[in-house]
Amino acid sequence: MALNHEFLLVNRDEFDYSDYMRLMGRKDAVSVHDDLLFYMKDSLNWIQCYNPARGLLPHKGLNFYGPTVIRKDGAVALGQIFLSWSSLFSVAPKRFRLTGAYEVTEGDSPSDGHYAKINVKRDEVVAGLSGVVAFAKAVETGPGDLFIMHLGI
Repeated sequence: MALNHEFLLVNRDEFDYSDYMRLMGRKDAVSVHDDLLFYMKDSLNWIQCYNPARGLLPHKGLNFYGPTVIRKDGAVALGQIFLSWSSLFSVAPKRFRLTGAYEVTEGDSPSDGHYAKINVKRDEVVAGLSGVVAFAKAVETGPGDLFIMHLGI
């Protein structure tokens, strides 16, 4: 699993929203694979977010290819959504498969395509989602200077 999104719990007193480049690759980040977030994408569009690369432009859903700020007004939905997916995946076998996006090789007919198969390790996925839930709860219940920085692929 190489294409991971990173989530970090950030204190506004230490980092400004626009400091997202300085947060890349930190060891305290919680990682969630791109394939899994894409699988969850419809429900992620219910989260109030802000784009720090565009002056905190408000929008719904994560920026898959850039940074996203989740403040208190989006933390409740983020926490509930990730908790729900975590609960669902926690009853899966240790290793399982999800059906991904429909893929067609360039130049081939669409009818020659297939759905990608996403191989998943239950414990790894549940741990990542649970880590994001913990961040969301901290933002929701903590002082207003906490936020989650999501760094897309």
